[in-house]
Amino acid sequence: MVPRSFAALAVAAMLLLAGCGALSSSQEAPTEQPPVTESVTESTVTEAASAAPDSAASTAETTASPTETPDPDAAADVEWVEWNASLPAALPPGVNESGVDADTLLAAHGESLADTGFVVTRNTTGQSADAAQSTSGSVHARVTANRSEALLRYVTGGPDRQVYLTDDRLFVRTVRDGETRVRSGERTPNASSVPDDFRFDGDVATFVENAAHEPVGSVVRDGRTLVVLEADAEDARGLFGPEGELDGDVTALRSQVLVAPNGTVVEHRALLTVTEAGGDATTTTYRYAVETGTVTVERPAWATEE
Repeated sequence: MVPRSFAALAVAAMLLLAGCGALSSSQEAPTEQPPVTESVTESTVTEAASAAPDSAASTAETTASPTETPDPDAAADVEWVEWNASLPAALPPGVNESGVDADTLLAAHGESLADTGFVVTRNTTGQSADAAQSTSGSVHARVTANRSEALLRYVTGGPDRQVYLTDDRLFVRTVRDGETRVRSGERTPNASSVPDDFRFDGDVATFVENAAHEPVGSVVRDGRTLVVLEADAEDARGLFGPEGELDGDVTALRSQVLVAPNGTVVEHRALLTVTEAGGDATTTTYRYAVETGTVTVERPAWATEE
């Protein structure tokens, strides 16, 4: 029998990893393989160049330092950004001094990424209160402006998976228990390995829609003033509220969003603790970052059709 606390942990992590339906199912790690060409090789050595995310693609490190959270012990690895209390005269779309219009902000975020290249990283970790059960997952995507090329990497509880896309072809590399499989096929609009928009921002949407964020200050990054939005457990609503569908009550919540002047959600950090009626608690942390600009994608060595 699966322990109840672990079941709740898995549900909470998977629910928010998927964005609670905010994004289409194609945003998740592809479950189908292109049914065309397949090569299978045995491997016990990880290919460093293709298995690790491109270090040049990672977002800029912040100067943040840990601050007090609803549960400092459970969230020791969350580095909240420290901000100054001033706000710019012009606020991002959907943001005003008293709150946030979630629909407007999320629409602006999507539009800001529509015609540019970007690199996005999303990480999720979950842990039961006694640390006996844990789960984690990550997505790293590097995408050109016209979406003609993309390199995606999914790390979940299952096999590690990478997807490389060209204008007309797709390649999927899966590594499980030392066995490496590479499959290739035609890139079609409805292929399960091709995300709808490549943003992987379901967690961002979930928190912005279900916690009433407010602007609390700003930080300066690369000459841009980013507005900092914050929400805590008292701001919970919808999914996170008393009538929400989570298997328990939200007993700790903190969400921090950094927004560029044009509405791009440059970074998002969050912590969520859900406590069941029996007292079992699970804490999940979230991290999202996107960097925009001119992006090139190098064809990985494994993407061949021999």
